[in-house]
Amino acid sequence: MYGRVLRKEDNDWVKKHIECEVEGARPIGRRKKPWRDIVEIDCQARKLNKDDAMDRKRWRTQIRDE
Repeated sequence: MYGRVLRKEDNDWVKKHIECEVEGARPIGRRKKPWRDIVEIDCQARKLNKDDAMDRKRWRTQIRDE
């Protein structure tokens, strides 16, 4: 899904909001990892970056489970 969103046009509402930060206090308890942090960790594990998402064939090949 992340690669698909990155390939969207820059003025698409989904792409505009992928990097937004929510303001306000979080509830008490353990802090949850933001979705963006999990995506970065997964991309690092597969040695992928945002430029790789623009090549759909490479992206699909790299994200498949081995």
